[in-house]
Amino acid sequence: MSIENIAKQLEAEVDNLVIMDESGNILTSKGSLTLDPDIISTIENKEPSVTLQGTKYITLTVEEDRYIALNIPQQEYFAGIKVEDKWIFFTTKEDPKNIINKIWKSI
Repeated sequence: MSIENIAKQLEAEVDNLVIMDESGNILTSKGSLTLDPDIISTIENKEPSVTLQGTKYITLTVEEDRYIALNIPQQEYFAGIKVEDKWIFFTTKEDPKNIINKIWKSI
């Protein structure tokens, strides 16, 4: 499945979505999520947390093609999946593992 199809499926599930290339360039976005181009290196360095628009998210999962963090007070997740040479990032109140697994089953 192409990254465009995955993004289309994710758009139906989440409020905020950003697709970036490996250099940190934003290719497309939906919603109000703004990401720093350094977010990818932060993830690859396995930092214990990320800060998005002034909100701190604690890293829960870091894998080569998957990232999940949680903002505990707001119970909001920030997640990313790597597809080919691009990252798809999104925020959600639902456990992102459920969303990711649902999409992967349809691929």
